[in-house]
Amino acid sequence: MPLVNSIQQPNSLALSQKSTLASVSASPEQQKLTPRTTEASSLSEEEIQSLIAQAELLFQQKNYAQALIVVTQLQEKKLKLHLFELFYLAARIHANLGNLKLASTYGNRAIEINSLMVQPYFLLAHIAEEEGNIEQAKNYLKKAIYLEPHTLSAYLELGSLYAKQGDINRARKMWEIAVELLENQPPQAKIESGKQTTVAEMLAMVRKNLKNT
Repeated sequence: MPLVNSIQQPNSLALSQKSTLASVSASPEQQKLTPRTTEASSLSEEEIQSLIAQAELLFQQKNYAQALIVVTQLQEKKLKLHLFELFYLAARIHANLGNLKLASTYGNRAIEINSLMVQPYFLLAHIAEEEGNIEQAKNYLKKAIYLEPHTLSAYLELGSLYAKQGDINRARKMWEIAVELLENQPPQAKIESGKQTTVAEMLAMVRKNLKNT
């Protein structure tokens, strides 16, 4: 999916959750970020939010193993109000560790908690494509579009998948919708992919795709 933010795959072979946790060798600084299980039995809402933010920060820093420890400890507390956040973050962590089956499991559990949030559908679409299941990837993206019809990245990704299958007419249709969405945004605004690409730059890339297909 060249036009959108994709899952970063590690160079090493996928690790199971057990082996991942067993192999962690944290620095003193990292250990400070990891809560002790005995302290997590009676967390306040503020503490829970702080730990989720820590896990997210560790994830953004690509410290996936430590992020997984924090998330796992919180999951053990069965925090009903935060299950979606924890399942979705666990899915992202496992995807970046290469544990695609676990990532898919947690992604689907996040959807079971809240089927109206589009983020897990994008993640599951990436996983399905990585596993060679293009039809399933397309279905996840269609669900994302159904939930949020103005989601730019869904049209870009779906167009790329149609093009990969040789379905040029449908690919062009998706990219034409993407062009319409982009034309309604300020040219210098940053797009949603997180790659610091501007609307004008993305618009040029999509138009190039249309011209070349």
